[in-house]
Amino acid sequence: MPAFEMKQCLILGATSGIGRGIATELIKSGRAEKVIITGRREEKLQEVQKELGGESKCVTYVNDISELEKIPDFVKKVTSEHPDLDFVLVVSGLQRGADFTKPSEGVDLKTLDYELTVNYSSQVHLATAFLPFLQEKSKSQQVTLGFTGSVLGIVPMSRCANYCATKAATHQFLLGLRKQLTKPFPNLKLLEILPPSTESELHDSHNQKDLSYDDKGQPDNVMPLKDFVKEVMEAFDQGETEIAPGAAKKIVNTVESARKEVLDSFP
Repeated sequence: MPAFEMKQCLILGATSGIGRGIATELIKSGRAEKVIITGRREEKLQEVQKELGGESKCVTYVNDISELEKIPDFVKKVTSEHPDLDFVLVVSGLQRGADFTKPSEGVDLKTLDYELTVNYSSQVHLATAFLPFLQEKSKSQQVTLGFTGSVLGIVPMSRCANYCATKAATHQFLLGLRKQLTKPFPNLKLLEILPPSTESELHDSHNQKDLSYDDKGQPDNVMPLKDFVKEVMEAFDQGETEIAPGAAKKIVNTVESARKEVLDSFP
């Protein structure tokens, strides 16, 4: 399978962690000519832009994917201003805990609904909005639509059950979407990255009190971001469409082989 083509890459959720790490490496390694990054925090976007060499290498948009009604206009704006866009990767996500042993005090349903919107509903809305542009472009070149899931969407962790469910929903959606699109649009790659516990704000106790591990801010078994990005880049170079770095690889390979065998038998 050929490697990904990355003339201009859009990364949604690139102000920190995985998104920022991938955007940085794409430019520094020369894999991409330009990255377009989004996030809710303008000051962080400007910080990344400066690090990557200014507007010639990095274009920024303030955007909140939880605002579902704004997604079509955002996609129209980005694709009209960057018609050479050929690689879209959605990294934005959040993780919250919920203690269902004490539902009256340990479960905030508004928070869990918001988690569902960010981690799943927005992904469906973004796919729907980007696909017409990417499908048309794929008639003459290779293009990519990618999403960041989680190994917890394959095997859940009890302390953040709702998060795991949202990532499982996204994973199932992408399996079905890939099967729908492969034959009619062979030049459109559907990518999914399935991280293990990775160094990022997602696991930082200073940002996520309800999932804090200890005063260090990160769990002991977290995968260093630099190692995660290195494996993702190597997978990009190989043209892999399902990327499970580090400890996630064994879990995904073990669980998914039987699922995919059944999936392949479906019409």
